[in-house]
Amino acid sequence: MHVPPEHLTRYRRIIELYRKVDNIGNARSNRGDYPGANAAWRRAAEIQKAAQSLRAQGWHGQQERTK
Repeated sequence: MHVPPEHLTRYRRIIELYRKVDNIGNARSNRGDYPGANAAWRRAAEIQKAAQSLRAQGWHGQQERTK
């Protein structure tokens, strides 16, 4: 899978946000704030899902569909 050029800038911004929220979850977990860490990780998963929705099938996926 790849990100089409028209979605690349948005994808990169969303992935950057995902990494920040995931790091917040890691920091909270390190402090022992597990409910807060779990909430941050859930939000990070939602953000990552939004980013992954911008991806498209790559060359290999197209090749398999034409067979």
